[in-house]
Amino acid sequence: MLQNWCMDYIALVGVNCFLRRKQKLRKLLLVSALASIGSLLIHIYITDAGFRSIILHFGLNSVMSILTFGWKDKRFFWENYFLLYLVVLFLGGVMQWEASLGIPASFFWIKAMVAAVMLSWLTIYLMQKREFMEKIFRVDVMNGGKIWELNAYWDSGNLLQDPYNGRPVNILQAKLAEQIFSEKGNYMRLVPYCSLGNTNGLLSVCDAEKMYIYLGEKRLEVKPAVFGIAEEGLLEGKEYDVILHASIMEKER
Repeated sequence: MLQNWCMDYIALVGVNCFLRRKQKLRKLLLVSALASIGSLLIHIYITDAGFRSIILHFGLNSVMSILTFGWKDKRFFWENYFLLYLVVLFLGGVMQWEASLGIPASFFWIKAMVAAVMLSWLTIYLMQKREFMEKIFRVDVMNGGKIWELNAYWDSGNLLQDPYNGRPVNILQAKLAEQIFSEKGNYMRLVPYCSLGNTNGLLSVCDAEKMYIYLGEKRLEVKPAVFGIAEEGLLEGKEYDVILHASIMEKER
């Protein structure tokens, strides 16, 4: 029972952190204790292995999810339930892997600590990845009668402005800039900038007719859209093609 309590608590903490539910740790401790007692009673009184497995996997996890995070709607419940289920499977897999290494059952608490550390590392990695992906948006750049569908990353550290007109400057991948501004009549100018390792840089800047930024069901229009051309190789191979200026998204966040 104490072992189940420990593993359920670790699982609830992981889900609580990843989904940012902001539940207090003492509540997680209480729910995991109740779940551990429930699991013990199920093992004692339900002798059919198949039915017991169904109750543990679906019934007990559902109760843990609702007691911990409450009920708002179906989507909210399934998010909590499925992630909790996956975390429990992950922890079980780690424990089995440790057992396959020949670590005896008497070292349970050490094994549980290792499983908790591995879950913490995975949770932190996925949270950082999610926070990064939340800053990537689809954008349409229109210029010369053509449209380019690109991915853009909103960077709160990009504060570069065009000193000639005061407009915010977005950073565009070099190879795409060659396509978008290949037509004659695209006026290119040099804008001074400062960055780490380059305090007196000059950035080639062009104006596109407009840019649409898609924020879920909303569409933000930037007209004209000012783009600084990144050094070749800086944005190639990234998940995004454009670095948005900080001020463009500030009103929407």
